Amino acid sequence: MKITSVTSRILRVPLGKQNFYSSPYNIRVNAVCPGPIEGGRIEDVMAHHAEVEGKTIPQIRRAWESAAPMNRFIEPREVAAVMLFLCSADASAMTGQALNVTGGFLMA
Repeated sequence: MKITSVTSRILRVPLGKQNFYSSPYNIRVNAVCPGPIEGGRIEDVMAHHAEVEGKTIPQIRRAWESAAPMNRFIEPREVAAVMLFLCSADASAMTGQALNVTGGFLMA
């Protein structure tokens, strides 16, 4: 799916490629798409899945972590680091991008 399509659906406004960068204001438009992030929310989600699937939380955790090449959930600081990069001058040539921060976990 193109980023314009995703953005248009979220904002409910028609966007074209020219809207990804507004030269008078130096605004770049990018997205960070995190995968499972270590913390309370993922614990709650795993608890729900464990209950529904008749498994333990550790079994769900092992299954989900093994689905990612890095064999772990990502840390909040790792998502923050990508966001900081996108806000930095080092990312000055990036616009219209969706960056998956997933540890290799496949996002559908």
